[in-house]
Amino acid sequence: MTSSALILVATIFLLGTAQVVRAGEDINVHQGWVAATEDDRARVFIEIDNEGSETVVLTRAESPRAKTVMIEAAPIKAGSNQPVAIPELPISSGKTLAMDPDGIYLTLDALDGPLVEGTLFEVVLTFSGYPPVAAEVLVEGPNAEEESHAGHNH
Repeated sequence: MTSSALILVATIFLLGTAQVVRAGEDINVHQGWVAATEDDRARVFIEIDNEGSETVVLTRAESPRAKTVMIEAAPIKAGSNQPVAIPELPISSGKTLAMDPDGIYLTLDALDGPLVEGTLFEVVLTFSGYPPVAAEVLVEGPNAEEESHAGHNH
């Protein structure tokens, strides 16, 4: 195989591998996603696996792209469009939290600029008793309602 062909194969392999970062021994944080927007607010969706024997608690989220990041849930009252603030989010032992538009998500407020399709940025998550972990977030198309799974192996 020529060196150009090897580089092409390596590039395809890397593009096909979604980022998973670990917080300590117990927590896997998968690459997140967000819909492209020019608004100053956006909702981010991340999957978190708790492989430990104890409940872990997501206590904080932040991003250099936003002034504030809040843990929120979709409205629970019929006819309401007001999300529910979640100060701390427990994830039980052996469970996976898959954030989604109709459930739990992170709201980025006062964005520093548009979120452009195909770009990446970081969200830093803090779990009680663990060091902060930086997760990649992929910006999907502006009408995205779910992760495209392009390049994901989960």
